[in-house]
Amino acid sequence: MMDWDSLLQGKTDGSKWPFKGVRVGDDMTALMLDQVRLIEPMTPNVRRGQSSSLGICDIAEDGLWSPVPRDQLVNELRQYGGRVFAEQASYLISDGKIRKLWIRGAPLSGLPFKREKDIEQVLGPALGSELSFGTVAYHYPRRHLSVCWDTKEDRIEYVAVGSVDWVPPVFSANDVLVEYLAGMTAGIGPEWVEPPETGSSEWIRYKRLRALLDAFGLGDPISFSEAEFLEGKTLDSFPKCCEAIRETMGNRISHDSGATLSSLFGMLLSYRIQAEELLHFNFGWLEVSSQDILTAIRITEHANKDLTVALSSIEALLIEMIDRDGRQFSKKEMIAQWDWPQVDLNFLVQTELWGGW
Repeated sequence: MMDWDSLLQGKTDGSKWPFKGVRVGDDMTALMLDQVRLIEPMTPNVRRGQSSSLGICDIAEDGLWSPVPRDQLVNELRQYGGRVFAEQASYLISDGKIRKLWIRGAPLSGLPFKREKDIEQVLGPALGSELSFGTVAYHYPRRHLSVCWDTKEDRIEYVAVGSVDWVPPVFSANDVLVEYLAGMTAGIGPEWVEPPETGSSEWIRYKRLRALLDAFGLGDPISFSEAEFLEGKTLDSFPKCCEAIRETMGNRISHDSGATLSSLFGMLLSYRIQAEELLHFNFGWLEVSSQDILTAIRITEHANKDLTVALSSIEALLIEMIDRDGRQFSKKEMIAQWDWPQVDLNFLVQTELWGGW
C-alpha cells in the first residue's frame, strides 16, 4: 500500500518520500538495474535509437543498428546520467544518484484525484500549470512535487517527486520573433488574414502573434513586418545595431535616420524568414531506412546546426529592435490583458496531422 497521505498532506516532501523503498538522492544501484526495462544514458556524441526487439542500439553512418550491451549502458548511465524505465516508474539519474522519479499506472489508484480540479483542491494552488501534448502538469516546487493530468483520458498521468525545474513562463521580444516565424512557416503570412476556422492551429498561431504584438505595442502583423513601429526612433537607442552599422560604415553613421533602422529590420527579417525554411527542411520524416535519405538528413542536420549558430547575431539585432528595453510579460498577464490563447498548440498540431496518439 502506497503512503500517499504523508506526501499529499505535506508531512514530507518529494525529496524524502519513498517509492518502493527508493528515495531521491539514493545511489542508482538501489534500482536493481539488471531488472529494469530500459536504460537510456545521455551519452554525448553517439547516435542511438530504440528497437522493440533489440533495445537501445547504436546507429552507424550506413544506417545499420547494433545493440548496446547492458553493462555498457549502466556504465554510461553512471558517467553521463540519463533515464531508467521500470514497470511503474521512471527515474532521472545524475552523478550516479537518483534525482527525480515519475510514478505511473497502478500505484496511482490510491490518489484522491477523480477530476482535474481535485488536484489543487487537495494540494492547494500550484505555482503554475504546464500544457504538454494533451497533459497538464501542476507544479509545487517547494514540495518537490508535480502532478500531471491526462486531459484526453481524463485521468492522472503521473506523479513526479524530486526537484521541480519548471518555472512560470515569461514572454519577451524573442517570443515575438518566434511566433512571427511560426506563422510564416504555417502559411498565415505574409497576408496575415485571420484564419476563418476558429480553434485551428493556424488560428491559434495568429491569435498568439496578435497578443504578443499588442503586448509590446508593435501594431498588426503587416505593420510589424514593415517596421512601422521603428518610425521616429534613432540609432542611438539601439547599441547593437549601431555597432553593426559602424563595422560596415566606420564613423560615417547617421544617428538620426529612422529609415536606416526600418530598412535594416526589413532585410534581416526577410533573411531570417528564408532561413527558417532551411531549418525545417527535414520536418515530416518519420521513419526512413534508405542510405541516401539517411545520409542527406545527417548532412543537412549538421548544416542546420551551423546555421542556427550563425543566425544568433541576426536574431540579436532583430530582438533589440523589437524591444530595446528587454521587457517581459508573465503568462498570466498575457492571458488577462492580451487574450493569449490557453491551448496546447503542439498537441493540437499533432492531432490535426495524425489524429493524436
